[in-house]
Amino acid sequence: NHPDIRKLESEVADLEARVTSSTKDRAQVGSTSPLVSLNSSEPQVGRIKNEIDELKLQIQKGRKEQELARRQMAEYQARVDAVPRIEQMQNEMAKDYETTKRNYQSLLAKKKEAGVAANLERRKTGEQFRILDPANLPEKPAKPNRLLLTAVAFLLGLGLGLAAVLGWEMFANIVQSERELKRLSSLPILASIPILPAESIISRKKKVMSSRRFKGEHS
Repeated sequence: NHPDIRKLESEVADLEARVTSSTKDRAQVGSTSPLVSLNSSEPQVGRIKNEIDELKLQIQKGRKEQELARRQMAEYQARVDAVPRIEQMQNEMAKDYETTKRNYQSLLAKKKEAGVAANLERRKTGEQFRILDPANLPEKPAKPNRLLLTAVAFLLGLGLGLAAVLGWEMFANIVQSERELKRLSSLPILASIPILPAESIISRKKKVMSSRRFKGEHS
């Protein structure tokens, strides 16, 4: 149905019609003068045959080109038909890529979390202690040593008491004996009051009180 092929086919039909008409004319003329008609028609018939052969070759060439064009059109049509399918495949690949990317990101985050958890677990394992021998309750207190504390306190109290008495004896402005008075003064001692024991004083007070009570009863 190509225009060029139709044109060539029409030209071939015209030439064939001309060949047929020339053959008829040659037959008619040959009956009268065969030598003249044969000599006059041979170059024209050869030229027409050559043109026919050339046209046939062009027709074959055109048909091959037409077949090639049909193949190319079919290939292009297949490509055009494959475009939606390819686009769908690309969309599916893009979805698969996004899904794979999300899975990769999730796995990467889980890997990081697992590494952090492993580090914490190692730290906890290093900080853990295991009791080999449980502690026993003591039978007696280790500290303080009461006997020692009592002895030390007694000695310290005794020492502090003696130190206080000695200090008071040394620094107090009190004369308690004739010897101290003689050492402090060059005046002679005229009299001294003796030290009375506490028991003699108490017994004297009792005697005085009993005598007073006896006198009161008899009076």
